[in-house]
Amino acid sequence: MAQDTEPKKRANSIYTHVVQDGQHVWDFGPVGRFEVQPEKISASARHFLLNYGLTQWVNDGAAVSAGPDGKVNPTAKFNGARERAELLNVGTEASGLLRRGAGSGVFSYVTRALMRLGTYSGVDVSTADAANAFIKRLAESTDEKVAKYKFGGQVKKVRDWLEANSPKIRDAIEAIKAEETAPVGGVDADELLGDLGGD
Repeated sequence: MAQDTEPKKRANSIYTHVVQDGQHVWDFGPVGRFEVQPEKISASARHFLLNYGLTQWVNDGAAVSAGPDGKVNPTAKFNGARERAELLNVGTEASGLLRRGAGSGVFSYVTRALMRLGTYSGVDVSTADAANAFIKRLAESTDEKVAKYKFGGQVKKVRDWLEANSPKIRDAIEAIKAEETAPVGGVDADELLGDLGGD
């Protein structure tokens, strides 16, 4: 059953939406209200809504702000959407997905590398929450094997240290960066456009 939620109203919106006792309720104030009862949705409609919602949620990750020149960086859009896809692919729980606002930025390369590895130093780091918790534990560790690096609770120092000293993490980061810069669809633009110059 869906968890109850607080009424949500977008800026300039004339309605609120809330989940009450598993029912989705839209309230348009004096105009009226209606609800959707999930248990009455057909199997084919559930399948459609799953795919529609999945597509929308991943696409929302590409909602990034334009730069000072008024242009949107396509790499930033790609990274934002790809981050959300990775969260789904590693089995992130709903609570972790709900914390990701549209255009909320990407996780660090070290976090993403840990997620890709799944397990590191005997610890499950397959989700963003688990990977970041692992990094935080290292940053705050009083174990003499770790404390000697004087992270002082700073997760950035831990990330930098892991990237510099872990071949596994470094290799995963290089693979992620290579994927991000690879031509979309593997198209060779030189070959594709080679014959257009004479037109």
